[in-house]
Amino acid sequence: MVAAADAIATEDGKAAIEASERLARSGRDVAQFGRDLLAHLRQLLVIRTVGEVPTTFSVTAADTERLRAQAEAFSDLALTRAIDATAAALAAIKEGDEPRMTLELAILRAARPQIDPSRAALAQRLERVERLVQGADVPDAAERPKDNPGPTAVATEGVDLERISGLWPAVLDQVRESGSELLSTVFAAARPVAVDVEQAVLKVGFPASAAFNKRKAEPQEARERLTEAVKTIVGEPLRPVYVLLEGEEEVAVGGAEPRLSEEELIETLKSEFDAEEFGGADAREAEG
Repeated sequence: MVAAADAIATEDGKAAIEASERLARSGRDVAQFGRDLLAHLRQLLVIRTVGEVPTTFSVTAADTERLRAQAEAFSDLALTRAIDATAAALAAIKEGDEPRMTLELAILRAARPQIDPSRAALAQRLERVERLVQGADVPDAAERPKDNPGPTAVATEGVDLERISGLWPAVLDQVRESGSELLSTVFAAARPVAVDVEQAVLKVGFPASAAFNKRKAEPQEARERLTEAVKTIVGEPLRPVYVLLEGEEEVAVGGAEPRLSEEELIETLKSEFDAEEFGGADAREAEG
């Protein structure tokens, strides 16, 4: 059970298959294993939500540390998708589907979003690309909105750069939920750098290394999506103005963490989504 959860957290398809084979050799009831796995994953979700192992969990000190470490290895999206996949497999088994194959496929799909055509799997793959673009290994839990049943605009008073910067992750989530996952990845490289509420302008800065992202954000449709997302989350319909940051200004806004170059971003997208590039380097040079 723990090995299966580890395989899902690390997106290791081979380990997921090995966990399934060990289950088959053990002679254990597959449906019961699935129920135990579902309960375990839900425990991990509780731990991620509250930030610690609740005292109501009957675990030893060693198990507490192991559970905390395993919960931290997941993203919220990956964990929720694994829970949904396991629950769906158990429902299918109850309806008469072959137990081992059904649960094995659910675990494999949870561990390998590349083979799952669902929107949730696509969002998880985009989340991985976003982490690469931002130069971060795992998104900080404090930056991700929890229990977000729907976007709610905040009060407009006190709208300043600090407030918008704090809400920026939620703005990106809103862009994603509006149906433009790839655009949210483009904006992940950017940060708000100035705001003028009276002129309804939000200046958004891209690092010099993310000039490719800035070009992809320039079309009118992309601007309108960002404006609508800012209005939904912040409460003000601020018009985005894009700038490239250089030197100390870039470091202050984007931090010192490495970001993907244009070529690396393209290769990541091609690898992750089996995409093809049309036009190639010559077209990009002509565009720039």
